[in-house]
Amino acid sequence: MQVGIRDYPQLFKDLMTKKHENRTFARVFDLEKRTINSSLSCAHMYAKNVKMAPGVPCLKIQGKVMHKMPKTYLPSGNNNTFGGQNYVVDSGTATASRIGAAAKMNKRFSIDLMAELDQTMRTVNMFAKSYTMLKDTVKKEKIAQEAKGETPRELRLLFKGNPNAPRNYDRVEAENEIALVFTPGPDGEVPRDDIVIYEKKDGNNVSEYLRSWDPRVEPLTYPLFYPTGNETVYEQQKRDPKDPKSGKLTEREYFNFKFQDRDEEKYGFNPFLYGGKLFLQYLCDAWAKVENGRLQWYKCNQKQIRAASYLEVHEHLNKKAQEIGKAPGTVKILPSTFYGGPRYLRELCSDAITMVDEYGKPTTMITMTVNPEDEDIITNLMKIKKTWERPDVLIVVFIKNCMN
Repeated sequence: MQVGIRDYPQLFKDLMTKKHENRTFARVFDLEKRTINSSLSCAHMYAKNVKMAPGVPCLKIQGKVMHKMPKTYLPSGNNNTFGGQNYVVDSGTATASRIGAAAKMNKRFSIDLMAELDQTMRTVNMFAKSYTMLKDTVKKEKIAQEAKGETPRELRLLFKGNPNAPRNYDRVEAENEIALVFTPGPDGEVPRDDIVIYEKKDGNNVSEYLRSWDPRVEPLTYPLFYPTGNETVYEQQKRDPKDPKSGKLTEREYFNFKFQDRDEEKYGFNPFLYGGKLFLQYLCDAWAKVENGRLQWYKCNQKQIRAASYLEVHEHLNKKAQEIGKAPGTVKILPSTFYGGPRYLRELCSDAITMVDEYGKPTTMITMTVNPEDEDIITNLMKIKKTWERPDVLIVVFIKNCMN
């Protein structure tokens, strides 16, 4: 798997590491990474953002995490461009749209900074190039058909699931490494069940929700972490390709591998280590994917966890269903081995109560304070400026009265 990014854009790297020659640009970028990333992305993460008390930067979300992107390549009416639509219009219009959207959130961005970021994305990002390709192809198609006195044909942009997969479509107009422009058939059929961007129809601006396991979700949503769009993402592969008996690599293992600090000269630049608040958002997103994958496994493997043996649960559900006069739905058992589940937490509580019954209540509490400015700590941390300050860290240890 890819450890770091060797061809990471120099502009992004200077801003991430706060080494940009314009200190104002570096400061604004550091404070507003999440907003800037969202303005440059083609898809957006949606969830209920819970506001926390002032203090250490924290991002907390509730509800289902979704990712969606505009399904039309031009906005409707007088609406501003959004997401990937910013790469259809010229750079100046896109920059003005992004600054206007930030102003609604009481945030001020530099026009020069956003223009530089936009130009870099149009140069290196595959998805941005795909939108530009569709725009140019539509213009050529309209000019050619109007010269013939015919009605221009409808063209659509389709992102490939696998850029290296062979394609045998009959009516492909243009193609690059990650997307193709095609002409729908007489019934409007789409070549495959992929992400399709339509030309605007009837003035409606619709969005498409992306599947959480789609490998293009992360590059579409986090351009600051995946600037080119073709970086390595999670795929269900074996932990050791040389060992046929090795199990599949899990998403949790993949993310753990990705977030490690390594030698930049040897492995390449790792933008996640400099992501700040955007990294917090990515962690929430990654956790939701891991949690969803575990739930999906329990849902599809009810026989392995012997869900049929939970007779009392089934009897209780059938009894409740009879009382309200409705048939019970599909029953899925979530066992106590599911980390963080209600039965898992109940077992932990029972274990704690049992320990108190066996050994008695805790009688002593020891508090140790750690000075984060200690020389030994500073020398062993990454040599970057801390993004937040905390006067001390408290470690609380409970000593039971049965211990010496």
